[in-house]
Amino acid sequence: MALSDSSSLPSSLHRNLPTPVSVGDLPSYDYQVPVQTLTEEVTLHLDKHPHLPGVILLDEGRLHSALPRSLIFERLGHRYGVELFLRKPILELQQFLRNQTYTIPDHMSVKEAVQFALSRKPEDLYAPLIILYEDGLLRLLDMHTLLLAQSQILDNANNIFSSMSSIEEAIRANQPFSMLIDLTVDTIARLVPYHRAGIFVKPSRWIHLPQRHSLVYRLREDLAMTAPFRAVMNASQPIHITNTATSPLWQDVDSLGNLRVWLGVPIQSLLGFEGVLSLGRLSASPFNVEEVELSKTFAGYLGLILSGSHHNPRFSFYMDRLRKRTSWLERFES
Repeated sequence: MALSDSSSLPSSLHRNLPTPVSVGDLPSYDYQVPVQTLTEEVTLHLDKHPHLPGVILLDEGRLHSALPRSLIFERLGHRYGVELFLRKPILELQQFLRNQTYTIPDHMSVKEAVQFALSRKPEDLYAPLIILYEDGLLRLLDMHTLLLAQSQILDNANNIFSSMSSIEEAIRANQPFSMLIDLTVDTIARLVPYHRAGIFVKPSRWIHLPQRHSLVYRLREDLAMTAPFRAVMNASQPIHITNTATSPLWQDVDSLGNLRVWLGVPIQSLLGFEGVLSLGRLSASPFNVEEVELSKTFAGYLGLILSGSHHNPRFSFYMDRLRKRTSWLERFES
């Protein structure tokens, strides 16, 4: 089963970033050298790759430190800098500069990472961070990339009601089924970022869908009988599994992939239960309270789309109820 994937780990910066689940999803760089590498070799590489924010230094394969590009070229530009360091191991330059190295885990949120980065000493404010991945991978995160991601997330938060209005207008206008699904799922990806998503529809509704969509699946009996899906359907409330490795609910749910965090939300319409919205994250980054609440609203929109309830006389009443459910979002509006 090929579920939607909303993130990747590109090696270069681009401006149209998908909303990241955590810093581990941001564009970052893996330029690493042993501490014995000549400074001249490092500077030649940085000259050829001007987008690199610096270099990670390894001692016997383990993280030793990192040097920002700006510090390297600033010191070499001083008097006798080239003579003292250029043809010496990069370690000597790092030991002379004695700069501090800052690391963050890959599951840290962008907001937390920005707060951490801006709490550093003034001279280190724009130094790159090192992202530590669970599998041992090390990557450099440029501050420009981090601040750009924060700006995008804030823009998304400030346009929540505009995004919801776009979905509502499209539903009222009876836009094509595929377009409505795309619009809703794209909005979810911006406001409740995920790595994998699926819309699982009960069999009786699946038969009557106007067309097929790559993110809409029939809720098969074997999946419906798994503990997480049964819990969602029985409780008629979202089920949030913050760590699938330790949750007794998360057993034999192989078809959803190797998820670390899962959020299942019941999809309801004016006609009743329609299915389950499944959102998963590959990193140890639980959904926050606001994201869970937003997912309930979007599941409500999906219920209207799947059931064609815009023809129902109670449609406007149901839409107003969805809006009231999200009145708490007003504090995000600027």
